[in-house]
Amino acid sequence: MGVENVSTNRNLNVATEDLRLIELLDKAKALTISSEELDELIETLERRREMHRERNEIDKSILAGLLLLFAYGVKAKLTFKDQHF
Repeated sequence: MGVENVSTNRNLNVATEDLRLIELLDKAKALTISSEELDELIETLERRREMHRERNEIDKSILAGLLLLFAYGVKAKLTFKDQHF
């Protein structure tokens, strides 16, 4: 496997993860996300925030942090909804 194939595979993995992240964010926004999916979303965003922090990409790290706040808010809302209805 050449360098080009490794780079292409890495780009495909990132693109696939980006699509999954968008799908999970859409489900969270609509409050149709399962608790397992919400945990996956939070883990992905935490990993992304750390990656961007390590690369000194402050703007992307901040964005990932804000999306994490959103995800935790959705988790709180769904938890409250489950307990009271």
